[in-house]
Amino acid sequence: MTNDTSPPEDSCFYQTPRFLTERFILVTVVGTSIAIVGVIENVFLFFMLARKRDHRNSHLLYLMLLAFFDVFVSGAYIPLMSFSLLLDYVESVVLLRAWFAYMVPMITISHIAMTSSSFLILAASFERYINTVMPNRMRCLKKYRRQIAGVAVVLGVITKVSLAFEFNITFNAECVGTMSEYALLLSPLAMDHHYNLVWRLWFRNILTILLPFFALAFMNMRIVAVLQKTDFELLTVQKLSEAQRKSRVRAATRTLLLVVFMYLFSNVLNVIVTIWEYIDMNSLSIDFLPFYIFSVDIVSLLTILAGALRLPIYLTCQPHIRKEFADYVKMKLHPRQPQVCQQRVQSRFIVAGRTAQKNVGDRLHGDPDKDRGGADQAPPFRKHRNRVGSLVRLLRKHQ
Repeated sequence: MTNDTSPPEDSCFYQTPRFLTERFILVTVVGTSIAIVGVIENVFLFFMLARKRDHRNSHLLYLMLLAFFDVFVSGAYIPLMSFSLLLDYVESVVLLRAWFAYMVPMITISHIAMTSSSFLILAASFERYINTVMPNRMRCLKKYRRQIAGVAVVLGVITKVSLAFEFNITFNAECVGTMSEYALLLSPLAMDHHYNLVWRLWFRNILTILLPFFALAFMNMRIVAVLQKTDFELLTVQKLSEAQRKSRVRAATRTLLLVVFMYLFSNVLNVIVTIWEYIDMNSLSIDFLPFYIFSVDIVSLLTILAGALRLPIYLTCQPHIRKEFADYVKMKLHPRQPQVCQQRVQSRFIVAGRTAQKNVGDRLHGDPDKDRGGADQAPPFRKHRNRVGSLVRLLRKHQ
């Protein structure tokens, strides 16, 4: 009788994920392309808005921070979602080990960025709502705009930083070199009844998913109603300069409306799934498993799509951002041209300064020819010598 210490035949069995080919095309091919575009656009947008102090002190502060966090969301999509299906598709143990090495910190940062973006959109919409419905209270919001944006980011960190402690990666020594070498499980903290029920399901889902969704829907319906009511007064009652100012405010408001619409559109499926999980998790994970699987992929895809569409929305709705974008692109494509223009401007200032200094000197020396508008531009001592010579010739003539 021999002692067989080898593991059971099925202990390292690898189950291929369902709908792998379809999900690979959807996530790894389509999603990666959208994510790359989103990263490029939002990096460009962030630096374009961050370089000017006026933008950092205006409502564009929210758009600048939104672009910053969109870079992390789109950037994390590729190693988290795309590589996850890629390693299953090619069954690569090397990619599997790499994915488990960075998965926990990256998914935490990604969720912090997504939640911070949600709260930033909520804060920007609240400011637009007050500006549209109660404009007399805008001074207070403008004064504390940076603090409000900071609170939005802090809330995103507080509500999602606990994700880093909710996963437990186990190493299966008997399955080394196979796709079952690692397993991802929930940590004891995440499986705790009170933590799971109160913090994860009630507090975090309501605060980060349901509350922003319905609050944004309400505020933007009110904004649209007020804009439709007051649009006609813009050109018939207000003066031209005031009309131009309010037209710019409305352009910013419409921009935010489209941004919020894309947010609502990208999160409506997430809200449906979240509510369904509350009501009947068993039917969702058993009877409607294909829908549940694809809904997770589609929600992530719509999130990065909304981030990639923000820059086209800004360029379409706001002419001054469109002009600044064109100038910024020209500056990046032709970096020497602004330097030449700057040198020309500096040269003109130097010439103008020297001319002004010379005119002041002439006036201090009491140049009579200058006062008479004469063409003689000689220094004062030379003009004095000419006047003495004329006087000597006049005396000799009368001798």
